[in-house]
Amino acid sequence: MLCSRADLLTDNADLKHERKIKRILGWIFNFFIFIYIYKSKTMSDDIRKMIDKVKNFEQYLNEEKLKCMTLYHSTTQPISGQFRIKGNAGYGAYFAKSIKDSKTFGDITYKVKVCPQNILIFHDNEVKGKGFFNMSKEFYDKYISEGYDSLLWYRNGRFQEFIALKPEIIIDYEVMY
Repeated sequence: MLCSRADLLTDNADLKHERKIKRILGWIFNFFIFIYIYKSKTMSDDIRKMIDKVKNFEQYLNEEKLKCMTLYHSTTQPISGQFRIKGNAGYGAYFAKSIKDSKTFGDITYKVKVCPQNILIFHDNEVKGKGFFNMSKEFYDKYISEGYDSLLWYRNGRFQEFIALKPEIIIDYEVMY
């Protein structure tokens, strides 16, 4: 039996459509199996807790990893009293993870203990257009109104820079140089 080109194309399209439907049904089946295992206590409570933590990694970082940190702040002017959140270059007090990274901003370096409660985390180029550098009052007010007390930037998976938005998260500091 001879078939026209249109019939062959239609059969080919039907075959592709059928494969796509089978693939989607497979995903749905696997999803329901996972839900059944998760809900039916077949999975251990420890694994269930780990899955719950991975669901919101940034919340996990806020709760478990970043309770208190020792960071460094360098400046050209000595600090007396509380850190200023409004400075010459905008809002926020900027900190680095290492003395070396901090020293690019001044020759007086402070070792600082910060205990943030709610950090907004940026990865790589997410900081562009978010007011991270030389933060304006508008961005500062926005982050404060959203409940953040600090910002953290990871670049290529490495801690790059930390900004305190509220002075009360700066617990202690001492001059190093």
